[in-house]
Amino acid sequence: ISEFSKNDILNYDSSINPDSIFVAPLAASPSLFYINKNKEEWEHAKKKYALPENYFLAVSSNDKRKNIPHLIKSFNKFLLQTKQNNISLLLIGNYKFSNLDLDVLGIDKAVQKKIIIPEIFIDNADLSVIYSNALCFYFMSLYEGFGLPALEAMQCGIPVVASDTSSIPEVVEDAGILISPVDEDQLCSVMEKISSDADLRNRMSKKSILQSEKFSWKACASIYNESFKKMLAQ
Repeated sequence: ISEFSKNDILNYDSSINPDSIFVAPLAASPSLFYINKNKEEWEHAKKKYALPENYFLAVSSNDKRKNIPHLIKSFNKFLLQTKQNNISLLLIGNYKFSNLDLDVLGIDKAVQKKIIIPEIFIDNADLSVIYSNALCFYFMSLYEGFGLPALEAMQCGIPVVASDTSSIPEVVEDAGILISPVDEDQLCSVMEKISSDADLRNRMSKKSILQSEKFSWKACASIYNESFKKMLAQ
């Protein structure tokens, strides 16, 4: 599903012939992830999940490699340094099953109130409007075979800030901001720029849309089709 994954396999087993591996990038569902600024749907989602008006978004499981504590601690530093009180961090995924302890992470009590974790699972029908109304999407994973959440966000037309590791740069390229997944000061600085610069957000949104158009299930299927033909011809 990525050149990174191919190289990962080859590094694991050098006896494998590189020509025997084909790369078929994934795609985001066009029926679930699209630009959705419908005001009625947004008001419905806000009420349904008790969402804030202005928020950074992260969509993830509680797997350690997803690096959510790093994002939370960087957000804490960002709010304490900038004294902003109108931006929240919205975390959706299976967080209610996690053992995430904000006190253990050293998160300021006031900041904790700005970290929003919905009590109920987000329905598929609500994903597009929740993605589309975010100020920015953050994907600071330490390791990905592809990085589908970043593509989903770009397809919804929002700015993306992501890790510069593993396969993620292949998905995001120069459409988003790629940074170290372990540098809190760097992420904090990016958060400040994103929150204060509407023109930057608009430029990044346009780049996100263009980048997302490079991926489709039709293109993925075409690669499989051609690869199967080559196998049959051998």
